[in-house]
Amino acid sequence: MNEKRNGNLDVRNFNSYERNLSAFERMHLKQPNANVVMVAQIKGIIRKEKFQSTINDLVMKHPLIKVKVRFDEQCRAKFVASGVESPYIEEFPRKDDNLWKIQVKKEISKKFNILDGPLIRFTLLIGKDLTDLIITSHHSICDGLSIVYLIRDILELVSAPHESVKNRLNPPELNEDSIPISVSGGILKRFMMNLINKKWEKEKNQLNKVDFDKLHEQFWTNHNNNIHMFKLDSESCSKLIFKSQENRVSVSSVLITLILKAHSSMGLELRGNHESIVSVDFRDYVKPPAKESFGKYASAIRPELEYDKSLSFWKNAKKINETIYNSLDLKNIFQSFQLNNFNPTLIDAFWYTKFGQISSKFVEKFLKKMHLNEIYHSFILTNLGKIQIRKHYGNYTLNTVHGPYVFSDTIEKYIGVITLDEEMFISISYGENIISTSKIIELKRHFLEHLKEILYSD
Repeated sequence: MNEKRNGNLDVRNFNSYERNLSAFERMHLKQPNANVVMVAQIKGIIRKEKFQSTINDLVMKHPLIKVKVRFDEQCRAKFVASGVESPYIEEFPRKDDNLWKIQVKKEISKKFNILDGPLIRFTLLIGKDLTDLIITSHHSICDGLSIVYLIRDILELVSAPHESVKNRLNPPELNEDSIPISVSGGILKRFMMNLINKKWEKEKNQLNKVDFDKLHEQFWTNHNNNIHMFKLDSESCSKLIFKSQENRVSVSSVLITLILKAHSSMGLELRGNHESIVSVDFRDYVKPPAKESFGKYASAIRPELEYDKSLSFWKNAKKINETIYNSLDLKNIFQSFQLNNFNPTLIDAFWYTKFGQISSKFVEKFLKKMHLNEIYHSFILTNLGKIQIRKHYGNYTLNTVHGPYVFSDTIEKYIGVITLDEEMFISISYGENIISTSKIIELKRHFLEHLKEILYSD
């Protein structure tokens, strides 16, 4: 990042950015719980004014941080940069070490105005010599790893204010041409999709009476989100990586085995026929590769996993690792892209039907088939891995990064994992009306006990 700032001319050119939304991105537009939150603790003070001066450069590199959604007459959606204000930045005193938790809980439930944009906002908690940076983004424009790259770029810019971003990263449009597998199907599938869309055409006029603000308010009146975070120190983290390599299983598989064993130790029932959700980063699969672009490049696989008490921990881990590996085929990774065949308003109708804004037996069948009408999964694991960003940026030091924090009303627990340098940060998002905080604390206790067993046993 070593080129001088390019001035307002480039900013005006970047304001012309627009591109179509895929159904994969659109599926979150009318969802009342579509926010993704990440937290970074930084040694050093970053004031709002200094942060604001970097926004144009951030937009130059990552155009999706300054977009709104525009619908055409057929209700097709586009990300559009023209006429969008700069992302909102709030600054508060960092009164104590736990203030970030209160703020994250607020951010998870705070609505974005998708028609005006932007779809991202920033909060700075300023202490004596620390800054907590909280980034909240709508899931339609990003995944957790994208926010990690954004945190790095912010630190590079505030630590070198006379330099600018070197290259713009245009996020690839997610469509049939950019993914490595066809999702349109054969003649029979296209025929069936045509029938489904025609049937929906007869019902879609119900969308004229929907009220998203009312839906959002009602959802968050009925749900109470909470979060918990803990870390593994450098010794435990290093041992965990070493043990995983020694037994030829991924760190993610070991973490899942520990989670499943903790469930078993508590007698905590696994939901959804033992089907777990594992996030998958597909940015290297798309054409052109997304690399470090800011966008939504994470999907998920849903293997059936359980802990077998008759086997040793490492035999369980190897079995789970094999099951996950066998699930990582392109058909599973890009399964959600089959929504591209739907009338786009049918995707919106999933949420309006689920939360009672419209009545459609037709849509209810899709909700049931996709398990969107119930708490079907015990957990989702999003392991962002050992992130390849440095800790030191001039006078600033990146102490911690944790998240993603995401609330789901169909998944009991959302578990995010990030390894920075030699420390691992584990975050848990959950609904208190779904699982109690006391059970989350007990689950963590069993997790750490079992971790200690495998790291320090012969």
